[in-house]
Amino acid sequence: MGVKAREKYPGGMYINVENPTRSLRHQATEDGELILVVGSNHTTGQDHDTDKHYEELIDFAHDIFTVEDIPYRWSTQDYITLDGVPYIGRFTMDTPKIYVATGFQQWGRDPPSSEYHLPSHGL
Repeated sequence: MGVKAREKYPGGMYINVENPTRSLRHQATEDGELILVVGSNHTTGQDHDTDKHYEELIDFAHDIFTVEDIPYRWSTQDYITLDGVPYIGRFTMDTPKIYVATGFQQWGRDPPSSEYHLPSHGL
C-alpha cells in the first residue's frame, strides 16, 4: 500500500523477522512522500478474502504512523518455479531483444546473478 502520513518517514528500508512479514520503505512523488507498507503473504488464488490482508496492513500502518490517506494499494506475486531453478529466456520468438527472468525465490536477486549476464551472451 502507498500511505500518506503526518510524520516524515525516517529513511531506509525495514523488514521484520516475525510472521506475518512486514516491510517499510518510502517513495518521493510529485504529491509528496508515500510510505510503502507491504507484506501479508498468502498463496495466490488460495485465499478468497483478500480484503483481510489489506485490513491487516492498514492496521499495521496505523500502529506506526498517523495515517492521513491511503491512495494506493496493489497485489503482487512472487514466482517460485517447481524445481527451484529460475526461468530465463526470450519473452517471445517475435521479440528477440526482450528477455524475461523470473522465479528467483521471492525476494529475488542475488547480484551478481546470472540473469544480469545471460541475455548479453545471446542465450
